[in-house]
Amino acid sequence: NTGDDRERFNPESYFFFFFLLFSIGDFSGNQAFGWNLTDFVSLWLTLFFSWLLALRFTRRKALALGAAMISIVLPYRWAQMLGGSPTGLGMMLVPMLLYGLDLAIREKQAFGAWLAGLAILFAAWPDTHVFFFSCLSLPFWTLALVVLCDDFRWFRLSSYVAMIRALWPIALMAVLAFATGNLFSALSGQQVMKARGVHDTTLFAGTWNGFFDLHATGPSSHIYLGYGLVAWVAMSALVWLAVALQGKKRDASERRPLLFLFLILSFTGLVLCLSLGPRGPLHGVAFLTIRQWIPPYRMIRQAAKIFCLLPACLLFLTVLPWELALKTSRFRFLYKLWPVLLLAFIVESRMRTDASLTSLDRD
Repeated sequence: NTGDDRERFNPESYFFFFFLLFSIGDFSGNQAFGWNLTDFVSLWLTLFFSWLLALRFTRRKALALGAAMISIVLPYRWAQMLGGSPTGLGMMLVPMLLYGLDLAIREKQAFGAWLAGLAILFAAWPDTHVFFFSCLSLPFWTLALVVLCDDFRWFRLSSYVAMIRALWPIALMAVLAFATGNLFSALSGQQVMKARGVHDTTLFAGTWNGFFDLHATGPSSHIYLGYGLVAWVAMSALVWLAVALQGKKRDASERRPLLFLFLILSFTGLVLCLSLGPRGPLHGVAFLTIRQWIPPYRMIRQAAKIFCLLPACLLFLTVLPWELALKTSRFRFLYKLWPVLLLAFIVESRMRTDASLTSLDRD
C-alpha cells in the first residue's frame, strides 16, 4: 500500500449484496455497526428460511423452529462469521435454495424455482465455497426431493418433461452465476486458482475429535457438533431404523419419507467424512476420491467448508423422524425428548463459541 488508492483497485464479488447492508450500517454509525448489522440480518434470514423449509415437512411450529435454530447455533457458523469469512454470511442462502427447490419440485411453483435460482446467483457473489458446494450438491437435493413427489413416475417421460419445465429458472440463474463470476475475475485481473496439494489441504484439516472436543484448537475447533446434537441425530436415526424395520406392509406414500431419510443420512455421513479432508476415515479415501472425480474440488484448501451444507442435513434429520415417531404409538413418547436435546446443543455450542473482542493498544 503506497497510499495510491488507484493502485489498490481490485473489484471482486466477495461480500457482494451484503455490502449494501454494511454500507447502511456504516453510514448510520460506523464500520463496526455496519458489520454487526450485516451479521444480524444474515443470521435471522437464515433462521427464517430454515423455519419455512422445516414447515414444509411438519405442521408442528415448535419442532420446526427447534430444527431451524440449528442453522444459527452451530459453532461452525459463528467461527466463520466472527472470523470475517464470507462463508458465514453466504450460509444464509442454502436454506433459501432448498426452500425454493422444494416448492418447485413438489408444488411445481415458478416462485420456488426463481427463489432457488436467485439463491444460486447470490451464492456466486459472496463466497465461492457456498456456491461450489451448493451447485455440487444440487443434483442430490433434487433427487431426494423428487423421491417425495406423489405424482412423479420414474418410467414416464412426461414426469421428466414436467420437472424440466419446473426447474429451468434454476439452470438459467446458474449460467448467469458462472457468467458474472467470470466477469468479476476479468475486472480484477485474477488468475485461475491453482489446485491445492494434498499436503496443503492436510495442514488445514481437522481431526474427528473436533466434533466433540470443547477445547480443540486450530482447524479442529471449527467442526464442533457436541454430544447433544449428535444424540438428537442418533435418536432420529434409530427412530427411522425402527420404523423402517417394522413388518407391516406400506404403500408408496409411507415408503417415500423413509427412503428420503435414508438418502439424507447417507449424505450427512459423507459430508462429515469430507469435512475432515485427508484426515477422514481410511486416510481420507472419500476426500481423495472426490478430488480425482471432480477436479475443481482440488482447489478447496479448507475441507471443513463443506459444513455450509450441514445445517440443512441436520434440519431434515431432526424433523422427519420425529414426525414418524408421532405416527407410531410405541415411539410417541420420544417426541418429548427433542427440546431437552436442543437445549443441550445450545449450551454446548455457547461453551464452544467465544464472541469476545481483543483490545489492542492503539500505540
